[in-house]
Amino acid sequence: MSDADADADAHADADADVDLQLSDVIVESFSSFHGFHPKLWQLQTCQHLLRSVLTGPPGAVPILLCRPTGGGKSAVRDCTSYVMGGGVCLTVVPLLALAGDQTTKLRKVAETQDDVRVYNLDEIKSSKNKRLLMKSLIDDSEVDVWD
Repeated sequence: MSDADADADAHADADADVDLQLSDVIVESFSSFHGFHPKLWQLQTCQHLLRSVLTGPPGAVPILLCRPTGGGKSAVRDCTSYVMGGGVCLTVVPLLALAGDQTTKLRKVAETQDDVRVYNLDEIKSSKNKRLLMKSLIDDSEVDVWD
């Protein structure tokens, strides 16, 4: 076996170890965050996202995830954001009712997780308070923005 083949095998083994560790963390966070185990596609999507963030260039990792209504897209977003820790996960939701429903569910999770904050810009009436919220997200500080 050549040195290049040995290096490739070692790299593949390291990748498999990372995937196994990511799988464990993802399953644990799904269970504690949502109370269920992820479906195979959710596990693979979270692995891909986390690997992209961990090994890719710094900056945002845009993703477009298309699944049917009730298919588990929000759980992938929640889990991946939670596993990464820190930072901001911005979600654009096209329907006010859906945004309200997701906000309510995430607030229930935030009650048990000290490091999770949930905001819905449509619930904040004042433009000044919306700007204060945006600044607090950038500065990673807390602010009371409720009108």
